[in-house]
Amino acid sequence: MKKIYLAGDFGIWRKMTIETLKDGYEICNPLEASDYPLYYVRDNLKAVEQCDILFVFRPKKIIDCFEMGLWAGIAYRKSITIIFADETDFPDPSIFSIAKRTFTKLETAACYLRFWAEGGDEIKALHKAIEPEKQK
Repeated sequence: MKKIYLAGDFGIWRKMTIETLKDGYEICNPLEASDYPLYYVRDNLKAVEQCDILFVFRPKKIIDCFEMGLWAGIAYRKSITIIFADETDFPDPSIFSIAKRTFTKLETAACYLRFWAEGGDEIKALHKAIEPEKQK
C-alpha cells in the first residue's frame, strides 16, 4: 500500500479526503505526524520524505502557500509523486510546475487518487475521475 502525505490547511477537507482514500493508502496526516509542537516541522519533513505521494490542496481562501511549497520542493527533490489540487483563481506556479497531476477541484483529485489505488493504472484513473466533470 502506498503512503500519501496530506499537505494543506487544517480545514475540514482532510476528513473528507481521508474517508475517500483510507482503503487505498496509508495516510500521513500532518496533524498526527508530530507528538510535540516544537518538532512539528522536523517530524513532518521526515514524514514527507517517507511518502510515495504528496497530495497538496490549496482551497480558495488560502493566499499564501509557503508551507505547501516547502513540502512540495522536498518531495520533488526526493522524486516523490506530487498531486496538486488548487481551487484558487491563481494556482501557485512553483507547485503547479512540479506536480505530476494538477486539478482545480479537491473532489476530482481525491477521486483520481482513489481510482488509481483501486486499479493501478494511472491514466485510466485520470479518465475515470474527470469523466463526471465532462458531463456537467
